[in-house]
Amino acid sequence: MNDKIYRRFCDCIKAQRVLIDEPMKSHTTFRIGGPAEYFLQPSTAAKVQELLRICHEEGVPVSIIGNGSNLLVSDKGVSGAVIQIYKNMNEVTVTGKVITAQAGASLSQLASVATKAGLSGLEFAAGIPGTVGGAVVMNAGAYGGEMKDVLTQVIAISRDGQIITLAREELELGYRTSIIKKKQYIVLEATFSLDSGDKVAIQAKIDELKDKRVSKQPLEYASAGSTFKRPEGHFAGKLIMEAGLCGYNVGDAQISEKHCGFVINKGTASAADVLRLMTDVSDKVKQQHGIELEPEVQLLGTFDELTVSIVSFGFKYGEPENSDLAFDVRFLKNPYYNEELRPLTGNDEIVKEYVMSQEPAKEFLEKLSEMMKFLIPNYALAGKNNLIISIGCTGGKHRSVTLANALYKELSHIKDVGIRIEHRDIHKDG
Repeated sequence: MNDKIYRRFCDCIKAQRVLIDEPMKSHTTFRIGGPAEYFLQPSTAAKVQELLRICHEEGVPVSIIGNGSNLLVSDKGVSGAVIQIYKNMNEVTVTGKVITAQAGASLSQLASVATKAGLSGLEFAAGIPGTVGGAVVMNAGAYGGEMKDVLTQVIAISRDGQIITLAREELELGYRTSIIKKKQYIVLEATFSLDSGDKVAIQAKIDELKDKRVSKQPLEYASAGSTFKRPEGHFAGKLIMEAGLCGYNVGDAQISEKHCGFVINKGTASAADVLRLMTDVSDKVKQQHGIELEPEVQLLGTFDELTVSIVSFGFKYGEPENSDLAFDVRFLKNPYYNEELRPLTGNDEIVKEYVMSQEPAKEFLEKLSEMMKFLIPNYALAGKNNLIISIGCTGGKHRSVTLANALYKELSHIKDVGIRIEHRDIHKDG
């Protein structure tokens, strides 16, 4: 602990809200995670701004969490400051058909307020174990509803401390993503527009969805909810079950026998156990079904092994800002101009064959693979824990996806390195 930094934090917020070496397992629904160097609990937007300013001036890394419902925190903990926006910032107000909620309000609290006011539209959110802030960042959804259906405005703070207001059309809400996630903004407040409804009918719908959750999800165990994103046209849990992994475990981390889409902590699971299990499951599903499972759970902290993230994207939607390396494959012939291939993606075999039949594609992959064989071990030696490689084409559906998949296959055999893939813009229109 740095005494000067500690004093500055205490001068900003109450000393009892500045915790040192706080176990993160006490603040995640997984009940996993080592200590946070500084754990800070501000109560106003102004205090959040001030803490960010202090961290910037003192060179302290910053992480933001809510109630930790979608987090896997490293066993080594988190260096720097973890700012928790939760119960100290959880006010919810109603004005006509509009509800405004601070980021720390739980979704169950939000849905309860809406029900009491006779407002419909948030029934789907009542059982999601997260906060408004996290739900906005990830465009949380369940049972056919998503945040984007009811959100109208978000007030957030940029990483440089500026307060910004974003209308719904500026949020770029997609499947488990948003502009807030991409830009790493910090949600302070969200506004929702709802419909008038019958209180009894609204509560009945909430109760119906609750019964479904209780009967189908392993709520009796610690978990981070759905572990993997839903692949287009499939369900992650079904793919995992068909791969014969129901009940598969690494230590006390286990694929739930009740719902294979959940990884549960049966008692003393470590973050390393969970991460290894997720990797094993992803590999087996890819091997058996040829489908990539993308994590929905967010990682926080430093993990033992280097994680190489391969991201395909479309230049028309913007290059990923956190890339270590970004490659442009628009020099390849575009399958988009083939009417038969246009509606398909780089995950379809016929598109893969079209792209990889081009000599420049083969040469690019060969040179990139050789570069990675040199870069990855040196990244690991330097103590880095994440290497992000982005591959882009015009719309992020054909060439970039094909090359990202091919590179993933080339690197997947490397030991002591976690390889993940994300097709960022594959489902966007246009």
